[in-house]
Amino acid sequence: MPQHVNNIPFLGRCLSAMDELPADLPEGTLVRLVFDQNTPLEILDQRIEQGMHYGLRMQLAPTEAPGYHPQNPLEANFVTEPTLMDDFCAFWENLAVRYAKMPVEFVLLHCPEGYWKTLPDFGPAEYAVMVRRVEKVIHAVEAGRPIVVDGMDHGRYIPTDLFDLASNNVALCGAWD
Repeated sequence: MPQHVNNIPFLGRCLSAMDELPADLPEGTLVRLVFDQNTPLEILDQRIEQGMHYGLRMQLAPTEAPGYHPQNPLEANFVTEPTLMDDFCAFWENLAVRYAKMPVEFVLLHCPEGYWKTLPDFGPAEYAVMVRRVEKVIHAVEAGRPIVVDGMDHGRYIPTDLFDLASNNVALCGAWD
């Protein structure tokens, strides 16, 4: 049974980029491809092309990226080491260039709960600063690129500082599951 968003049936799947896409997904299904910074980009290319072939809505959602390690938030990260924010932005800029003009959405941080539960210096204000900085980098490459921002605390809280971005092709997303 599909979930409903605004009384519209919603079909969505969260899949590892390393897995083949199921051929039986209905056209228009949202597929969130989760990947880490070590996933070969050629694999992402293949999955995006498969998704386009099947008429799926594709999202790229890193579970790890330079300076972003939600399973081990105390590792060097873009909150405690600002130079890593440059690396995180470069990561997204590279993806934006690679997938320019391709129908894929970018999820800035997939399930980033570990950060605000573990890091005392990462709250709604810091999250909003990070989102705005990365949004500018991505939209400098391609102004219309859809960006998804997962809410804090398992999607239960979206910083109000970000509401104005909704008019800039940025979706503020509540709970995924």
